[in-house]
Amino acid sequence: MIELLPVPIKKSINKAYLKIKPVREDFQNFRKELQKLLSLINEEESEEHNKKHIISFFENTFYTDRYVNTKGRTDLAIHLDKTGGSFVGVIIETKSPVNKSDMISEDNLNCKSMHEVILYYLRERIEHKNDEIKNIIITNAYKWFIFKADQFEKHFYKSALKDEYEKWRDDKKVSSLNEHFYNDIVKKFLDETDAEIEAVYFDLRDFWESTPSGEKYFNNENEKELISLFKKFSPPELLKEPFANDSNTLNKQFYSELLHIIGLEEYKEKSKKKITRKRENRDNGSLIENTIRILETKDVLKNFDDKSVYGENEEEQLYNIALELNIIWINRILFLKLLEGQLVNYHDGDENYKFLEPNIINQYDDLFELFHQVLAVKIEERNSGLSGRFSKIPYLNSSLFELSEIEKKTIDIASLKNKVNLFFYKNTIFGKDVQSKGFPPALEYLLLFLNAFDFASEGSDEILEERKTIINASVLGLIFEKINGYKEGSFYTPGFITMYMARETLRRAIVLKFNEVKNKAYKDYDELKRNIDTSSDGREEANKIINSLKICDPAVGSGHFLVSCLNEIIAIKADLRVLNYRDGRQVQNYSLEIENDELIITNEETVELLDYHLNPSGKQVTALQDLQEALFHEKETIIENCLFGVDINPNSVNICRLRLWIELLKNAYYTKESNYTELETLPNIDINIKQGNSLISRFDVKQDMFTSADKSVLDVYKLNVALYKDEQDKNKRRELKDSIERTKERFRGIALDPLYKEREQMEKLTEQLHKLNIDNPLFKHEDTAEKEAEVEKKRNNLIAKIEKLSKEIEDKAEEYSSIYSNSFEWRFEFPEVLDEEGNYKGFDVVIGNPPYIRQEEIKYLSNYFKEKYISFSGKADIYVYFYELGITLLKTYGALTFISSNKFLETNYGKALSRHLAESLRIINIRDFKDLEVFEGVSAYPLIFEGTISDEKEYQFHYANIKDITPLKSDPFHDIDIVNVNIKSFIKNDYKVTNDSVNRLLNKINKNSQQLEKIYALPVVGVKTGYNDGYLNSDIESELSKPYVFGRDVKKYEPVIAKNNIIFPYDDKYCLVELEKYPKANSYLQQIKENLSNRAIIKEGLTNHTKLWYEYQQINKTINIKEQHIIYPNVSLGNNFSLVDHAVVDMTCFLIKTDSKFLLGLLNSKLVEYLMKLYAVGRRGGYLEYKVQYIKKIPIKVFNKEENILFEELVNNILKEKSKSSSTDTTVLEKQIDEMVYKLYGLTEEEIRVVEEN
Repeated sequence: MIELLPVPIKKSINKAYLKIKPVREDFQNFRKELQKLLSLINEEESEEHNKKHIISFFENTFYTDRYVNTKGRTDLAIHLDKTGGSFVGVIIETKSPVNKSDMISEDNLNCKSMHEVILYYLRERIEHKNDEIKNIIITNAYKWFIFKADQFEKHFYKSALKDEYEKWRDDKKVSSLNEHFYNDIVKKFLDETDAEIEAVYFDLRDFWESTPSGEKYFNNENEKELISLFKKFSPPELLKEPFANDSNTLNKQFYSELLHIIGLEEYKEKSKKKITRKRENRDNGSLIENTIRILETKDVLKNFDDKSVYGENEEEQLYNIALELNIIWINRILFLKLLEGQLVNYHDGDENYKFLEPNIINQYDDLFELFHQVLAVKIEERNSGLSGRFSKIPYLNSSLFELSEIEKKTIDIASLKNKVNLFFYKNTIFGKDVQSKGFPPALEYLLLFLNAFDFASEGSDEILEERKTIINASVLGLIFEKINGYKEGSFYTPGFITMYMARETLRRAIVLKFNEVKNKAYKDYDELKRNIDTSSDGREEANKIINSLKICDPAVGSGHFLVSCLNEIIAIKADLRVLNYRDGRQVQNYSLEIENDELIITNEETVELLDYHLNPSGKQVTALQDLQEALFHEKETIIENCLFGVDINPNSVNICRLRLWIELLKNAYYTKESNYTELETLPNIDINIKQGNSLISRFDVKQDMFTSADKSVLDVYKLNVALYKDEQDKNKRRELKDSIERTKERFRGIALDPLYKEREQMEKLTEQLHKLNIDNPLFKHEDTAEKEAEVEKKRNNLIAKIEKLSKEIEDKAEEYSSIYSNSFEWRFEFPEVLDEEGNYKGFDVVIGNPPYIRQEEIKYLSNYFKEKYISFSGKADIYVYFYELGITLLKTYGALTFISSNKFLETNYGKALSRHLAESLRIINIRDFKDLEVFEGVSAYPLIFEGTISDEKEYQFHYANIKDITPLKSDPFHDIDIVNVNIKSFIKNDYKVTNDSVNRLLNKINKNSQQLEKIYALPVVGVKTGYNDGYLNSDIESELSKPYVFGRDVKKYEPVIAKNNIIFPYDDKYCLVELEKYPKANSYLQQIKENLSNRAIIKEGLTNHTKLWYEYQQINKTINIKEQHIIYPNVSLGNNFSLVDHAVVDMTCFLIKTDSKFLLGLLNSKLVEYLMKLYAVGRRGGYLEYKVQYIKKIPIKVFNKEENILFEELVNNILKEKSKSSSTDTTVLEKQIDEMVYKLYGLTEEEIRVVEEN
């Protein structure tokens, strides 16, 4: 019999949501409505009576904007929005408190109420195709049983009960009455099922107390218990909605107003959101404008040797320098805001620990003192004049508070003008009324703005007295990635993605690491977990193995992936039971889990969150102190030893470092040595996050570059890097950094001159000229005039060659200087991945979200990419090269996990990469999101790719076509349908994903077939005018006006009717006409001559005299537009092939130069449509790109003569019917065509079913 496995309320709540404090106003309302509900329950009344009160309770608490009511025969439901037509999110079955026979209990689930909700659930899932149900509730108003939908999915939907339901629904049982389903089907199923089903169970009567008069009330001492109840009934729990610190969701209020204060704005250019300096209404008081003015006044650009890296002109350069400075300053302020919140929490809410207040910081000089004379200086060494205001602020030893190189070159924050006012943001957090009260100084505005949000309210079961939105590290990371990322083509990766990628990759990598070090053969993480040695020595060894992991993100951005990896490693250690306190004891009785991409620590018994603080005497609470210290030093070890990142953008590098420091800050603790008055100092983690262009290197990682004489230098280099990370003395830290840079410069000097061949040639030519001049002096001997002429000819020839080669060397040197100016030398930049001899070993994991940049935007690097990367294609986005780089950077059995565009699997430019991946890696998983919106506001068509370095040739990998992203947001490891793909079939099918049954079908279709291009030649694209808006004009001479067909005009079998006419300036032989002979056309085109002349290709052609200003950009001159051809749109929803003649065809169409009715019928058949769905590039809404590369490969088989006549007759009949009316139903005729095609290719009934279902 199925039994209840009760889950305590608090244990059932999302651990990340446990950290969120409810607002007092909301909590009091919940408490009031709950008390009202209990007071209105009448045990003598009907079920319907109490149901009304339950509806009111939901509507008056959390669900005012949801439709809460009955749905059909479902007792009660909470819908996902305010309309009854929306999906049901929560199914509720209500019973009367006195109806004990129908109401389930802790001991008996096999009752009518359970039977009913199972029926409702199956109806929703099967009949309404609703896979967005989150919870199922059974209640009698006092007792509440809350089942997560995944429990019903597992026990009822994915079981034999589903088949039984469908038989009952379809009248295949003796009765179709509900009672038969309850009593004879479900009851029997529950009796015979030996399983436990989880549910949260509570009785509201356990939370109240009674006055002597019998009045019910909630005791204030029970607030903590009521908080758990409050959260359980709220939308983040019942509907799985995002909550305040959800790392998947941008806080737009905070983001938009912060942009305003800095002086930036977000705008949309085509489909891409961009962030820039305000284009209009710039505010003098904004941070960026204040900074630019001072930079301009101080003429700082003269301090830069190569200011072009900051922009093409002075305005761009000043803006980008100012932005870099602003991000450094805002980084520091936000870090300190988090520190401030933490200090207040550590001291039981003591607001004396606040220091970012307008009465303390009222000018930019104060911030300078705070940054550089307080936080960067040990307490005992600080100026006595600062001790009053900043006496409670600890020394952190972070290079974050040292003057950065760009500040040294330009200005520091004290240079900004004080008392410059700033207008309030139009939708300010302070409300509309504040606009009438004037506007404050910009610095005061910034501090007040930050105070309007809550940086300190995570981590305890308390109530927030004031309604403030919580801002945490995840929210800040998302905001800074948005501010900083669009220029580099990067998007903030949502937490549910990084969480999944980190967990899947690191668990796999750790298994491989244990197998390598211990010479084991654990097949997966679960086997490792079962067999790991958790003794004291075993834990010590396990930590050494895990801490030896080397993880790299080569396009690190805000550091989101590294933060996810950091937290995942700690969660893995806890899960493997090898996490230790600092003294070597095993961490026990605490749960460490990743929820919502955050590490959540709770007491296993009480489910209390880890809330580090000092006791009322200002001393340690031993259990909290031990765990806080353990976590801090775990993070420190992992950050120093395991995590590495590179980014081309210095702002991103600074933000990434900040994110990692913030992760350490979360577990900062007061030290025993300071008598619990000073925090443990932060390590210097900046050296692991470096700036440079990951894709550009002078050295190959396999290059042999160190001799035995270099070994001592190499040893010193490694030692200095290790010492730097923990050095607290600022001067010694600077000395170490200088020594490290000098060593790297020495290594760079080993590089071969890329122009050494040209320089060798130049030496030879110069030597030849020198020899010629010596052997043939300018004064005359008895040499003949002929001899002199011959020598002079040789001399001139050599001089010409030297001059030409000299110019070539000069040009190439300039090009190489441009290419390598920001190169990153993987060969030696991270000594942690070099062995003792200086050989490159590689990373265990390369993970990330490489940038989405079209190669056309960085054309100057194309030649370099062509020589460097075997996956090169002129049309490739640069993420392609990051895949190849990732493989290069990995050690043997290393793991590569990227989220990127899926286009490389669907386009010609991705073929070389797909081949390289298949040859170099064992592909593990591909999760393809197609057109789902993973990145907010961006259609990136992303996939997650997972693979490991391997030379295996026989294996299968998992492929998942994600249909719905919603369940993954709340559970990244939610079950999804996967296809097992054979790697050999994947390669054979041109890197398309197919399973075994599809492979057999394709083999049959292709056997004894000829590809379309061999019989009918390649399809040709229509004309490209480059300026359709100008050419579309019918008010000209009729000889030049032609019907013009767009892709949207072409429908399956229908007559193609052009809705537009176009100026066609060609004769029948495609020679350009003389415009002067056509006054109307000439007069019109002259008016738009400037636009036509500036078209791409034409502009260049006018310069070199190969083009005329009024010709089309692109036209295929082999098409006779008077003849009939097969036509189809380049992007289409289903197959849409038809016939066209006497029309000019736009580039959104393709033509096949034949009017074959056989081919037309075949192309419109379901079989070819199936092939297109397999091969063509998918687009949003089910549309496909019908590229030539797919059409040309369609396998053609031929009917015998009689069958061909019959087939063409069917096609002609359809064309005839459609010519009468395009809405004519020709389904019967089309079905006959499909059946003939199936027979032609020899498909079985099962194979036909596969085709038609897909």
